[in-house]
Amino acid sequence: MRADVAIIGAGPAGAALACALARRGVDVALIDAAAANAARRRIGENLPPAARPWLAHYGLDDAAHLRTRGLRLVWGSARARWNDHLYSTHGPGLIVDRARFDADLVDIAVRAGARHLPGTRCTGAVASAEGWRVTLQRTQGDISTLDCRFVAAASGRAAGFAHRAGAVRERHDRLVALVHVAPARTRTEAAYASLEAVADGWWYDSPLPSHEHVTIFFAESDAAPDDEAWRARLADRGVDVDATTRPWRCAANGARVRPVSGANWLAVGDAAQAYDPLASAGLMKALVHGRAASEAIVAALAGDARPLENYAALLDREWDEYRAGLAAHYGLERRYADAPFWRRRHAPANQAAAIALPRLSFGRLPPPSRDGRPEMPDG
Repeated sequence: MRADVAIIGAGPAGAALACALARRGVDVALIDAAAANAARRRIGENLPPAARPWLAHYGLDDAAHLRTRGLRLVWGSARARWNDHLYSTHGPGLIVDRARFDADLVDIAVRAGARHLPGTRCTGAVASAEGWRVTLQRTQGDISTLDCRFVAAASGRAAGFAHRAGAVRERHDRLVALVHVAPARTRTEAAYASLEAVADGWWYDSPLPSHEHVTIFFAESDAAPDDEAWRARLADRGVDVDATTRPWRCAANGARVRPVSGANWLAVGDAAQAYDPLASAGLMKALVHGRAASEAIVAALAGDARPLENYAALLDREWDEYRAGLAAHYGLERRYADAPFWRRRHAPANQAAAIALPRLSFGRLPPPSRDGRPEMPDG
């Protein structure tokens, strides 16, 4: 097989990139191993109201997702506060049905002209005269090769291709998530999600579009509670548990690869930079950086490598803003300043960065226009 661009991974970043490239007439192969991981579930994520123009840009319908009124915070004080979306010019935020969101974005990419290769893994890649020869294996065992001019690594935190291309992954903390999902006691069409800081981490509670409720505890990997302690803490929060209740544990730490691009390749989404969930920016980052990566790849295919350098610089700036904003948000909680979890996040270096760069903005790229078309600056 041949293609201009092979995208390894069909999550939000990979599918957004495939859509953006296909709309520009680029021959794209979207390599999707998701069918081989059918049992893996992805919990929904919050999208802020500001994400709505990006949904319109890609043609995503918000009807399948749960509207959120805002965020309830018990953070920095025992008294609850609300970050309300009532006065947002974009309307309410969304709690996303991730399975539907991911599938819709892949479908939009296919309708734009991308070739979707479901149930297919990338098992190897070597540089070739054309760019790359990628080895593919389907779930039934068939092996084939794909010759392409450019590869985009979009396989999530694993970042397998980026490692093959010589990139090194930097892990910046040891945060893990302990996840519990149960049927919701009441059905709702709009709700608040909730964040609550405690001595050894923080809790996230939210209804899901599937009429379920998710409870997640974020802690350091070396101090996370065992299953028995986990069940006791859920019970203390009023969650129904029994002796079979066990958490789904997954990585939630901030990490990035360096470099993020090279000769005929780049990384996008969590394969490039994975954010602490407190930033609530994972899906927004996928949509924004997917389009930015498409601009760089189109230029690279035309022989101009400078936009690749600009893409890498953009991600460096966004990473600095993310780290600074994260430090500022963690810095608001001082009730547990002597606890190891918070002491690590109140390190002087983090606080100095927070003063220099107060928040994550995604301000380097303009949003799409109201009719969904991109508004990119010349050059």
